[in-house]
Amino acid sequence: MTGRKVPDFPTFTTSAGYTVQVRRVSPDTGARLRAAAMKELADSRPPVPTERTVIGVDPRTQAPMEQDIPNPKDAAYLKIFEAWEQQVRRLAGLKSQQLMADYAIISEVDTDAVAELRAMHEALGDPIEGETDRQVWLWRIVAPTSEDQIGLLAFMFGKSQPSPEAIEAQKATFPSNPPAA
Repeated sequence: MTGRKVPDFPTFTTSAGYTVQVRRVSPDTGARLRAAAMKELADSRPPVPTERTVIGVDPRTQAPMEQDIPNPKDAAYLKIFEAWEQQVRRLAGLKSQQLMADYAIISEVDTDAVAELRAMHEALGDPIEGETDRQVWLWRIVAPTSEDQIGLLAFMFGKSQPSPEAIEAQKATFPSNPPAA
């Protein structure tokens, strides 16, 4: 049994000169990964502080009626909450990077290049530890710069820059000096 022919995946070329195929993912994936990070860090989310506020007077006793009102604008809380949000962004970024490495980027690991890089770092007294060969291949050899990784992330979500050829074709379609009527 044969299935339908599926076109090749789109390609992305990094600043290191490597061209990799990339599976696109749904546009809501970023939001879903952020929600997963928030859920994972929910226990460490700082609680919103409250302020005891007089909300009126009891008509029978004339005693002030008080209530704890949430104050999400408290300066100290905002500072703590910003730190928590930074942890969420970092974890969501790690999840996005894992999605790219494990699913979106289609590239065979060059084990010789990885071994050479590991040996060089070892010789320099800076061994690469805690990273798989695929991670070393993708993030240290194929896409070593933050610009490459950000570009791959955007490309994975279907956001990309037009090619120089596409820009020139668009310019040719709409000349800057139209003929006089």
